[in-house]
Amino acid sequence: MTARMTAHARPRAVLTDDHPAVIAAAAYILRGDIDIVASAAGGVQALEAVTLFQPELLILDIAMSGWNGFETAERVLRSSSITKPLFLTIYEDLDYMEKARELGASYVFKRRMGTDLLRAALQTLGGELFFSDLPQSVFYQYRRRF
Repeated sequence: MTARMTAHARPRAVLTDDHPAVIAAAAYILRGDIDIVASAAGGVQALEAVTLFQPELLILDIAMSGWNGFETAERVLRSSSITKPLFLTIYEDLDYMEKARELGASYVFKRRMGTDLLRAALQTLGGELFFSDLPQSVFYQYRRRF
């Protein structure tokens, strides 16, 4: 009996966003460290890609047609024990960040993609959550609500 190698030399990811330019930029940033095995424009496609490729990482937007990013992440987490979600979004919102944390997902702002995405991906793959730093103005808005 021979053992089949299932480990990959580099981690694999599925990128999910309804904007092709974001997918292209993320793939470019990650190209040296992570293999992009598929891209998807929405949640259903993302779940299909995760089921097919079983990547270690799913990078996804929150606002997408069909299932939003949270719904997609929940379904992926139910179907795959190895895929870790990482949100890449324009939403600089504490409530969304808390929802991501509850799902065990990291959270990167698109405007910080150049500085945060690779670090977030590697940290997430290593089992630690990553969150882009919020601007002070968001903290003040959040505190005023209470």
